[in-house]
Amino acid sequence: MNIQPIEPTKTGLAVLELQNKLPNARIVYVTATGASEPRHLGYMFRLGLWCQGTPFYDFASFIGTIEKNGVGGMELLAM
Repeated sequence: MNIQPIEPTKTGLAVLELQNKLPNARIVYVTATGASEPRHLGYMFRLGLWCQGTPFYDFASFIGTIEKNGVGGMELLAM
């Protein structure tokens, strides 16, 4: 598993900033390409896929599991 940090995009940083400024806002994540690479889901923390009380304690454990399961893992996540 290679959890090297990637350079954040301007869009990703803007989404993080909005989420931090508006903690009670409802969020809808819409992306044409973000879900094609699991590492690009990092700013989507409000999905609740990784945190205490979920199968993935943190983003690194989420990425490790999804990448280990390949395309099948991504397909299951998309469902």
